Amino acid sequence: MYLICGLGNPGPKYEFTRHNIGFMVVDELARRNSLHFKSGRANYLYGKSTFKDEPFIVLKPMTYMNLSGEALRHAVDYWEIDQTKILVVADDYSLPFTQIRIRQSGGDGGHNGLGSIIQCLKTTAIPRLRMGIGSEHPIDDATKFVLSRFSGEEKKGLDAFTSRSADAVEDIIENGIIHAMNHFNQK
Repeated sequence: MYLICGLGNPGPKYEFTRHNIGFMVVDELARRNSLHFKSGRANYLYGKSTFKDEPFIVLKPMTYMNLSGEALRHAVDYWEIDQTKILVVADDYSLPFTQIRIRQSGGDGGHNGLGSIIQCLKTTAIPRLRMGIGSEHPIDDATKFVLSRFSGEEKKGLDAFTSRSADAVEDIIENGIIHAMNHFNQK
């Protein structure tokens, strides 16, 4: 069973910010699969479904970004998820808007949510789908940038971007991460 963890911050204040694009992808997967979120046994929302006869769980930590690992750790333990069947969907401010980067492992790249997950799961071997939210920004003001809303021009492509990212997640579930990397990672 796959566990798809979209990263974001809870509440309407953050709903359409760049940092919440992981939530947006998980919401798209829920919409496609007529899935409704329920409160978990820890501080997260989850839903269960199947895609091409493969069971999966979508997860939205409600811990705020910097503590995402706590919610994911609980879910991994509760459902006894194999580490290779975890997929974290997160924003990446070093990638251009609409670029997807799928990896089987790696560091946190300065992303506090991924840092929390790496710390709580005690490994960097966590599959992830990183979504470019725009590399044209002042690095010294990264926090303000990731908590900002998408520009009007970016909003025009946001639905297509989240849809393509959800396609990538479904490809991982159906065909494995290597197949998805070969089809969705841009050179």
